[in-house]
Amino acid sequence: MGTTSDERSPLRSPRRWLLGVLLVVALYAVGLVIVGVDEAFRAFTRASIGPLVGAFGLQVAVVLLWSRVYGASVAAVGGRVGTRTGLTVSMPAFTLSHTLPGGGWAGNALAVQRLTANGMSGPAATGAVALAATISLTTIAALGAAGIVTAFLAGDLPPIAVVVALPALVLLLTIVATVIAVLRSPQTGDRVIERIGRLHHKLGERVDDWRDSLRDVTEDPPSPRQLTRVAAWATLKWSADIASLALVFVALGTTPRVSALLVGFGVTQLATAIPITPGGVGFVEGGMVGAFATLGYGTSLATSVVVVYRVLATWLPVLAGVPVLLRQPPAEQDPLT
Repeated sequence: MGTTSDERSPLRSPRRWLLGVLLVVALYAVGLVIVGVDEAFRAFTRASIGPLVGAFGLQVAVVLLWSRVYGASVAAVGGRVGTRTGLTVSMPAFTLSHTLPGGGWAGNALAVQRLTANGMSGPAATGAVALAATISLTTIAALGAAGIVTAFLAGDLPPIAVVVALPALVLLLTIVATVIAVLRSPQTGDRVIERIGRLHHKLGERVDDWRDSLRDVTEDPPSPRQLTRVAAWATLKWSADIASLALVFVALGTTPRVSALLVGFGVTQLATAIPITPGGVGFVEGGMVGAFATLGYGTSLATSVVVVYRVLATWLPVLAGVPVLLRQPPAEQDPLT
């Protein structure tokens, strides 16, 4: 996650980022052709204003809560970051992660740089960002797993969907168990990092940095109370996001089942980690539409819900984060290269 001193800032080296933005635009243009421009436009025009405003308000809360996740993670490694400073970390990191293929790495690197620019040591900043990312991933994995179990017990999953849902459930529970094991044992963390480094030579180049950061966290580990605080903020953030999705359903005339929200949201949010497209564009939308259709919602309704939700939850925050991304501390290095 580190960068070298000769790397340029995003403001002076925007080419890769702009290519990522253009890729997002191109993918959505293709999607509009497939779905139909008229259908996408009707998704907005037929929505009820009240629930839609509520969904937007909840997304504002999500942005603020993501800042508090970082704040709690920084506190867990002995630092302190207020909500305002946290926004200068979380907003540009979100923007970068959703406008670059594999942007999660760059977003995390940028978050580390913003924290070090605010006085944290490199290992502590990296540890805080890693803690925020892993606990956030763990909470959404747990919510997704809960959604699959709830839908299965309620009989909402058709037989063919169980074939897909069970492996997804195993994957989600594996993520939760792995994160807990890594936080409890530095030796387990070393083994996990070593295996990740073998997947690709670029990942292998980061192994030493990750190991140092993990040790910075695990050798003086956060207390259970501190970890619980990070998880609580992450759970509030995801809950506000899911509630926003529910209001989009309501705005389009349908009251969704909780199990459907957890499955459609929780499982497909993991698609944002797929490095092929920026922020999992295409994978997230297709996964959510497929999940909702499988759970009994019409394809037209599912498509309309996903189109509206993604604009509110992803692309408006991305646009809001652009000025913060470009207005960076002088000492900050470039996470794009």
